[in-house]
Amino acid sequence: MALYQRDGQLTFFDVTLAAPRGKAFTAGTYVGAQRAAFRDNTAPGIDVVAHGRGCSNTYGSFTVHRVEYGSNGAPAVLVADFEQHCESPGAPALRGSVTYNAP
Repeated sequence: MALYQRDGQLTFFDVTLAAPRGKAFTAGTYVGAQRAAFRDNTAPGIDVVAHGRGCSNTYGSFTVHRVEYGSNGAPAVLVADFEQHCESPGAPALRGSVTYNAP
């Protein structure tokens, strides 16, 4: 699931959280997350980009507290907390929370 917050002034955050390939994206805690687009088949994915800057390698975890899908299968609600480390698992953490409610 990818969320984008943009204000038109080049201030933006892109947050991508993904279940392991072939698994449903459901509520729960996901550990051992890798860069979303390049993750191993068994690893969850995470990728947080801020102001156009991201990481070449990401490590982290996230907890999905709530996720709901609309009748068309598109995400309707997401509440999650995340922690991402750039370039090495021991690097300082970027922590955040996302809340999304479809219009």
